[in-house]
Amino acid sequence: MAITAYNPLLFLTLTLTLHFTTPFSLNTLSQGTHFTRHNILKGVPYFNYQLHFFSISDDHTINFLGIRSTNERGHIWIANLNTPLHDHSPFLTIDEYGNLRIFYNDDTNVFTIFHSPYDRTRKIKASAVLEASGNLKLYEMDAEGRRMKKLLWQSFNYPNNILTSSMKLGFNHQTKQEWVLIARSFTLGMDPTNTSQLVIWWRGKNNVVWTSGMLNRDGKFPNLRSNVSYSFTYISNKDETFLLYDSSVNLVLNEDGGIHGVAKVSCFGGESPGFDDGGGCVSLNGPPCRNKNGIGGVSKKDVKSGNMSEEGYKIEETKVVSVYDCAMTCFYTCSCYAYSYYTLSRDNRGCQMWDKGTPFVESSDGSQIYFITDTNDVPNQIHQNHRKVRYVWIVVVAGAVVTVISSYLCFLISEKSRIRAKEKLKQKKLLSEVRARREKACHELQIYSFETIAEATNNFAPQNEIRQGGFGVVYKINVLDRFRD
Repeated sequence: MAITAYNPLLFLTLTLTLHFTTPFSLNTLSQGTHFTRHNILKGVPYFNYQLHFFSISDDHTINFLGIRSTNERGHIWIANLNTPLHDHSPFLTIDEYGNLRIFYNDDTNVFTIFHSPYDRTRKIKASAVLEASGNLKLYEMDAEGRRMKKLLWQSFNYPNNILTSSMKLGFNHQTKQEWVLIARSFTLGMDPTNTSQLVIWWRGKNNVVWTSGMLNRDGKFPNLRSNVSYSFTYISNKDETFLLYDSSVNLVLNEDGGIHGVAKVSCFGGESPGFDDGGGCVSLNGPPCRNKNGIGGVSKKDVKSGNMSEEGYKIEETKVVSVYDCAMTCFYTCSCYAYSYYTLSRDNRGCQMWDKGTPFVESSDGSQIYFITDTNDVPNQIHQNHRKVRYVWIVVVAGAVVTVISSYLCFLISEKSRIRAKEKLKQKKLLSEVRARREKACHELQIYSFETIAEATNNFAPQNEIRQGGFGVVYKINVLDRFRD
């Protein structure tokens, strides 16, 4: 009986071959196939792009499906950007109706990438192909499943923050879909009011921060200068209006609103609300409470390493916060004079802001604190004990001097008020006496008896009558001694 020797290397090779052998070709996902995180689709013939599951956690419990470039960092497309898959073993598949879906959590949860118009009505043959350009296309196939019959869906219509060759930026007039690049709170797309230029918006289309300028005849933009060859082709018809990109180098929209790759655009200085002098940058007007003495209408700022003495107001968001968001939030809040940007995890970042008057302690091992001030002054740093004591003595002495001066001034004011009140009372009393004498002189009348009047008129003799008055006869009298004073 012959004994066959055991070859561990051959056994391991055979095991790995059986484990990783899949029923789809190098760049094609066939209908019914389960594409897992152990599989990779490669765009042939250059293999520049790969479709794969990737995780942002060490234990592979938070997964995304995306297409990445093998030459550059980043993904040109992420299927479930806003819906992380909390599962160890998700898989991608094409069902019998042509739906492109991801199943996870033991197949109990479904994330639909493409919802087939034939869902639950007609079974079709379908297949997905990753092209050399990095575009994943889903096709309806003929009855035998050999020939492509109709394009159902493509990943290029849903870009992330990277524009690669053959991608487009623009609009679909029929479906109202818009092709744009998105990097957290910044968006790069075609200007809807002037479709011959590109625009970068910050948090909505009301805040334009950069424009490319009008497209030149050579397919380049005046504010997108580059040493690398690139071109955009303007295409417009009843269904679509878009700019088609062509270059061997990708155009990447950064999280701070800049552009790198084929060209460099940086309007925001990286980590502050100040604007560079780059072509196309548009300044954002600040609130009335800010002194517009900074570049682009934004106040001057400074950066210090240290710690604030109190915990500031925190703003926590997911997937949209950038350093620029923190800066602008503080800048448009008049009471804010300092802010910091922190990262709790890859997808959990936030801002912390402090109001005016919060003390700052400078420290080489502290956090980066960004100050926004209305002048060139940055808040004084208190970092030495003897300086603190000196400041306390200055405050105490100054307070005592102010107290003495204030007390003396109060005494002078009080004494002067008392003298004025006394003089006013004296004048009032004198006026009252004068007024009383005048009234007595005007209103006191001499009263005479009837006998005295009869004697003075000679018993009302007719020869003493003067005339007839309104109240009776008027007589002349003989002045008697008793009438005299």
